[in-house]
Amino acid sequence: MLSKSNRINSSIIFKEILQRGQRKEHPYFRVVFLKNNLKKSRFAVIVSSKNYRLAVQRNLIKRRVKNILRELINSLPKGFDVLIYIKKGCLDLSFQELQTQLKEFLLRIL
Repeated sequence: MLSKSNRINSSIIFKEILQRGQRKEHPYFRVVFLKNNLKKSRFAVIVSSKNYRLAVQRNLIKRRVKNILRELINSLPKGFDVLIYIKKGCLDLSFQELQTQLKEFLLRIL
């Protein structure tokens, strides 16, 4: 679980990131990020019910991604607000594959 200071909860911040943020695509993720003026990065994980009908599947993916982010938080650059949209097929990856894909992708774009 991500600490509260590393989560994005405000709808105002969500809208600002969506309007002004940069978008990057990956086969398993879509990432929208925006530089913030804080000394920490904040994250949100979004899993669409259109892609994953069962709440059990959506929650499993969110828990996996948040766990990966918690481990990576110190190695990622500081000062970004990041929205991670999960695409179809992500559930087919093992935890290690998902971790490798997400880590490489985030380090490349941030």
